[in-house]
Amino acid sequence: MHGLATGRRWRPIRSSTRHLTLVHRIEPEPGYPFALRVSVDYRLSAGGLVATLHATNTGTAAAPFGAGLHPYLSPGAAAVDDLVLEVPARTRVPLDERLLPTGPPVAVEGTDLDFRGARRIGAQRLDTCFGDLDRNPAGVARVRLGGGERLLTVWMDASFRFVQVYTADDVPDLERRRGGVAIEPMTCAPDAFNSGDGLLVLEPGASFVGRCGLTAAGVWP
Repeated sequence: MHGLATGRRWRPIRSSTRHLTLVHRIEPEPGYPFALRVSVDYRLSAGGLVATLHATNTGTAAAPFGAGLHPYLSPGAAAVDDLVLEVPARTRVPLDERLLPTGPPVAVEGTDLDFRGARRIGAQRLDTCFGDLDRNPAGVARVRLGGGERLLTVWMDASFRFVQVYTADDVPDLERRRGGVAIEPMTCAPDAFNSGDGLLVLEPGASFVGRCGLTAAGVWP
C-alpha cells in the first residue's frame, strides 16, 4: 500500500521559505515495469499548506497508477482517545487480517466506524480506508481532527477518492497517548492493482494532477 516511492530519495528542484518541489523518477522494476515522473509541490499560504501531486507516464506502455500522501497529525498533547474526529464518508473498505480488501465497500451508517458526525475516537482502533466522501460543490472533501481548542483539517480534491485513517495502535502505548493520527488522502483503495477500485491508467505521455492540503486554525463549532 505504501507504494514504489516510499524510502526513495526525492530531488528538490525548487525551494524557498514558503515553497518546496520534490521530484522522483520511478523506473521499470520487477512487479511494476513502467516509468513515471512524480513530483510533489508544497506551498505555504495564508490558508495553510497545499500539496499538489503530479505524475506523468514517461514510458511507452499504459501504466496503472495510484497514489496517496501520509500526513501524521497531532493537534496538541491530548491522547488519541480524547481527540475528536469527523470523516465525511458513507462507506469503508472491508479488510481481512492481512489488511487486504475482501469485497465491495460497505456502509458505515449504524456502525462504530461512522464518523460523519464529529465524535471522540475513544477506544476505537482505526486502520480504515473510507470512501464515498461527501464533498462541497467544488468537489472538495474535508476530514477534521480536534483536541482541546485546536482543530486540524485535511482537505482533498476529487482526485482523491479515499482517505485512510490510522491511529497507530501497533506502536507502544506511550505513542498512542501522545495523540498522533494519520489522515491519508488516496486516489485508490488498498490493493487497487488487483481490485481496480479507484485505479487509474495513464497512457504514454499522459499526466495526473491532484491537490490536497492542511489547515491548522479554528476550533470546533
